[in-house]
Amino acid sequence: MKHVKTYENWNDFHEYKSNNPKNPQLVYERNPEPNIDKLIYDLEPGSNVLDLGCGDGIDTLYFQSNGFNVSGLDASEFVIDENKTKNPNIDWKIYDIADANLPFEDNSLDLIYCRLSLHYFDRFQLSQILHNINLKLKQGAILYLSAKTQSFKDRVSTGKKQLHIREWQKILSYYFKDIHIQKNSGKLYNIPSEWLEIECHKS
Repeated sequence: MKHVKTYENWNDFHEYKSNNPKNPQLVYERNPEPNIDKLIYDLEPGSNVLDLGCGDGIDTLYFQSNGFNVSGLDASEFVIDENKTKNPNIDWKIYDIADANLPFEDNSLDLIYCRLSLHYFDRFQLSQILHNINLKLKQGAILYLSAKTQSFKDRVSTGKKQLHIREWQKILSYYFKDIHIQKNSGKLYNIPSEWLEIECHKS
C-alpha cells in the first residue's frame, strides 16, 4: 500500500533529528501531553495501552510510570532502538501503521493513543487503519488521536490532503461512538498549525 511516509523516511527523520540537536523545528523539549491524565483517570492499573506512532516515547513512558501495561510502536527502527535504551521493560516494536494489521489479539486493548500519527493517510487508508484499531480494542475501550487538519480552501491552495473535521467525523462514525472532537490552533514543532483532538469509544 502506498502512503505518504515510508519506513525509510521516518528512520531518516529520527536519525537526522538526533544528529542535529540545534534545529528548533526538529529537536525540542516537551512534557507528556496534558490530556493523558484525563484519558487514564478511569483506567485500572495494569490496563493494556498502545501508543501507536510513539516517536520519542515521552507519552509511552508516562503511561508506563502510571502502572499500565504499555506498548510503543513506530515505523523507525532508529527511534525504537533509542527508546529501548530509555526503558527496556516497555514493549517497543517496529511497526508501519499503513500495514493496518496491529500485532495484538482482537479485543485486547483498553486504550489506543495516536498523537499526530494518523494524518498522513488518505480516507481509504485511514478507514482500513481505523477498522483494524477497532478490532483490537475491548468493548467500550478508548481511541484517542490528535491530527493536523486544514480547511477545504487551504487544502486546495497547499496541495496537502489533511482531512477536514467533517471527514474525520464521518469516517470515525463507522467504527466508534461518543465521538468528541476539539479543534485547536497554535504551534506544533514550533510551526503554526491547526489540529484536532479526538476521543471516541468502541461501539
